[in-house]
Amino acid sequence: MKKMLLACKVHSLLALPLLLTLLNSIVAEAQSEYTTEQNKMVLTREDATLNWSIRLKAKEVDQSSVWIDWNNNALYEEGEAYDFSQYNNSSPVTSTTITIYGKVTTLSASFNYLTKLDVTANDALEDLQVGNNKLTALDLSHNDKLYNLICQNNRIEQLDCSANKKLRRLSCYTNHIQGENMWRLVRSLVDRTGQERAGKIHIINSVIGAEMENIATKKQVATLVDKNWTVFDWKDGEEEGENPYTGTPNPDDDNYVAKDPKVILTSSETTGKWLISLNVEEEHRNTCWIDLNNDGGYQKGEELKQFETLMEIPRTSNTLALYGKYSAVKCAENKITAIDFGSDASALKTLIVENNALTALDLGVAPNLEYLNCDRNLLTSLDLANHTHLRELTCYLNKLEQLSLTGCSALVKVTCTDNQLKALPLDGVELLSELYCSGNKIETLQLGHCTALRSLYCSNNKLSALGLKENENLEILYCAGNSFSELDLKGFPLLSVVNCAQNKINALDLSKNPKLTKLYAYENKLETIDLSSLGLLAFVDVSDNGLKRLTLQENVSLNDLHCSKNHLEALDLLQTPALLRLVCNDNAIRALDFSVTSHLEGFRGENNKLSQLDFSACPSLAKVFVQGNEIQGQAMTSFITSLPLREKEKSGLLVVVDLKAEQEKNICTNKDVPLAIQKYWVVKDYNGGNAVDYAGKPVGVEEIATRGATIYPNPARHTFLVSGLEAGERVQLFSLAGVLLAETCADEMGACRVDVATLPVGTYVIRCANSCYKLVIE
Repeated sequence: MKKMLLACKVHSLLALPLLLTLLNSIVAEAQSEYTTEQNKMVLTREDATLNWSIRLKAKEVDQSSVWIDWNNNALYEEGEAYDFSQYNNSSPVTSTTITIYGKVTTLSASFNYLTKLDVTANDALEDLQVGNNKLTALDLSHNDKLYNLICQNNRIEQLDCSANKKLRRLSCYTNHIQGENMWRLVRSLVDRTGQERAGKIHIINSVIGAEMENIATKKQVATLVDKNWTVFDWKDGEEEGENPYTGTPNPDDDNYVAKDPKVILTSSETTGKWLISLNVEEEHRNTCWIDLNNDGGYQKGEELKQFETLMEIPRTSNTLALYGKYSAVKCAENKITAIDFGSDASALKTLIVENNALTALDLGVAPNLEYLNCDRNLLTSLDLANHTHLRELTCYLNKLEQLSLTGCSALVKVTCTDNQLKALPLDGVELLSELYCSGNKIETLQLGHCTALRSLYCSNNKLSALGLKENENLEILYCAGNSFSELDLKGFPLLSVVNCAQNKINALDLSKNPKLTKLYAYENKLETIDLSSLGLLAFVDVSDNGLKRLTLQENVSLNDLHCSKNHLEALDLLQTPALLRLVCNDNAIRALDFSVTSHLEGFRGENNKLSQLDFSACPSLAKVFVQGNEIQGQAMTSFITSLPLREKEKSGLLVVVDLKAEQEKNICTNKDVPLAIQKYWVVKDYNGGNAVDYAGKPVGVEEIATRGATIYPNPARHTFLVSGLEAGERVQLFSLAGVLLAETCADEMGACRVDVATLPVGTYVIRCANSCYKLVIE
């Protein structure tokens, strides 16, 4: 018997550790439900004297893991499990911050002096009741199951419910939500349109003073009603708080409305920025706003505050609505494809829409328009008839086939250049002063009614005649590139600029145009032209005609004369003392006297029959082209000697021969060229249009220098070495005709090697140190 008892004791002792392990496992499993690794909410209060009083709800399956860390030490301790059998749980304050752990669906913590509440880590929350605290903020961005929110009597200024799509009841009265913050709340609330039950919101308590209360305007309340929310005034519980509320009157609500007048811009772009400048008459500035978020309604901050200032507005879509009575709209370079002015744009005076993609522009509702710029669009027609206030129109570089300006009685300037117009009716446009219509297909132009016309630009059309008899005030005329054979300018004493180039004009009488300063008449069929007594004339281009005689007399202001490609044999410059530039190439001129042209800076006289030139009276001369003439021997030497001394940093340019031209009769030797170089002139061979440096035609190989620089080997086959130079000195290799073949510079030792392996056998000239040397290649 004793043995049996002993055996039992032994077995009992052996089983004890196993039993303890099992019990510990059970306890640990029970304790593991009260963990910190789960949903949580953190509450912070101001008062440390009154007890905490918290009511929670959770789904039954989750209740066993819900606990409140009353001392906030992140450790579960006895007595911290939440007792769901009680209406609420309370505890003395051992910490002003507590953490509630678990998947809690309802938190009721009103009257707890809360200053902070973090519920972002509890996505199970459905019902939050935290009224009558001291909260200043409430983040609900992670609580998508929330359907009931009670947060009245706090100090909240902003409340965003955009994440709470199930919300159906909100009590937020007696906070400090006003202005744009109230708009944020209104916009954030879920749109319950179409749902059977309207949402309920207690938004104010009108019994409380305004300084302690929210402000919800009539427009904000109306927006909530449109979203199927019923809005109430709590009124301290009167009628159980179910007191319908329509909002606080706000003058701005009536001003900023989404109706005409308006301007709606449509762009091909949906990203980036709108670049816009707007202006409004003073009395209408409190009604203008921009629908920045493109929601069709006004919100605080959308009112126009910048006038006549370029604004950068982020695009939220491809349209932008501008509401109000705008006097100026400037929206160039926005890739705009359409503009809608609604039914009333009577306030609009200035419209700038250049460089967009408009295919149509209806301005019938803008009768008071004064200035329009729609350049660089895709317009094919533009009707501005009877816009009696329009003063200036610019619509160039479109695709206009029709432009109606009839009855635009105030119009003074029109620019419709580079379109497809075949006609341009101007009936009733009597004040027109400037007309720019070049680059069209206009066949006739009736300007008889435009008696105030001062500037006419009608070049590059299909005009065969131009009737200007009634336009005696004309000062500027551009009519180039048409098909005129005649142009009568005798009735225009005020003309200062005429461009009639590229026509078929065979005679031009300028004797009645004493104020003429510029004349462009190139590429016509003129044989003679008399510019006598035009004392103000400063620029003339009569190139490429058939001129045999050009008369210059008392042209004391003439700076530029272009008369190339004619048949002139003589040109008298003795009465052109102000001449700066003369271009008379490709004629048959035999002699020119520059004795009075002391201001001359440039001369192009190539391809004539000149045998001598003297520029000794032209100290400012910098560019001279004389290739293709007959200047040789002492005449060439004298001509080069007459060139003025230039500065080293401002060298002159002398193109003296064109060795690729068969008719070249100039001869400039290798003795003449150094004379020019010594005066800091660069001497060139025109070389058929690809100018190269020119060393001059050798007078004779036997006269070339044999001392100075050392050239080895000479004769050479593949390369040769030049030594005895200054460091950096230029070395050039020329043919006997003076054509530059190679160029390099001496190194710091005063030497350089030149590769001639590709050159044919023969005699060449090396130029360096202002001397020329003979080189033979074998």
